[in-house]
Amino acid sequence: MPDTIDPREERQLISAAKTAADLAAGGLSPDEAVEKVARDGGFGPGKIRLVAHAYNTGQQLGQWRGGGGILDKLASYPLCDPEKVISSVYSGPTPAEKAAAERVSDEYSRAPAPPAEKRAHAPLPKLSPSPYAPDKAEALHRTFGTVQRAKRAADEARRKSVEARSVVGVKIASLTRYFAKSSYDRLPFAAVESAARSYYGDPGVSLLGIAYGAANFAARGE
Repeated sequence: MPDTIDPREERQLISAAKTAADLAAGGLSPDEAVEKVARDGGFGPGKIRLVAHAYNTGQQLGQWRGGGGILDKLASYPLCDPEKVISSVYSGPTPAEKAAAERVSDEYSRAPAPPAEKRAHAPLPKLSPSPYAPDKAEALHRTFGTVQRAKRAADEARRKSVEARSVVGVKIASLTRYFAKSSYDRLPFAAVESAARSYYGDPGVSLLGIAYGAANFAARGE
C-alpha cells in the first residue's frame, strides 16, 4: 500500500482539522474537538494524529502571523494531544458499538443445528492469515514528523546565521571606528594587516579589507 494519501483523503483531513478548529473556537478543548471529528469520521490512530498535527500547526501559524508583540506571539496556549485523543477514542465502545452489541445476533434467531452425528462432516476450510497492510496514514505521520524536524533544524540554522552576521557587523564597525582615528592615535593599517595575516590568515585579512573600505583609506592615502 502506498505511503501517501489520495486527494479525497487529503481533503477529508483538511476539512476535519478546520472543523476541529471551529469546535475549539466554540468552547471545546482541542482534545475534545479532535475527538469529536475523529469519532464522527471513524478515523484510525494514524488519521487522528494527522488531524491533531494539522490543528496544532494551524494554531501555531495563526498566532505567529497574528498581530501583537513578540510576547503575544510566544504566549502559551492549549494544543491537542493526539495520543490522549487516541486513548479516549479506543478506550471503550462507541455509542454505535454499544447499540450493535445490544442487538440479538442472527445466530440466535435461527433454529438450533442438528446433532453433530447427523451433520455431514465437511472439511474445514484452510485459513491463511492475510499479510499485515501498513497504515498509510501512520506512514504519512512519520513523514510529517521528519519534515517538521527538518524545518526546525533549518530555522535554527537561519537563527545562527543571523546571529553570526550580527557579530561580524559589530566587529567591522569596531574596526572602522578604530581606523577612523587620527594616525597618531592608532597603529598603521599595514602593521595591523600583517599581524592579522600571521595570526588569522586569509579570513583576518578579508575582514580588515572590509574595514579598509569602510574607513575610506584609499582616499586618505594610506
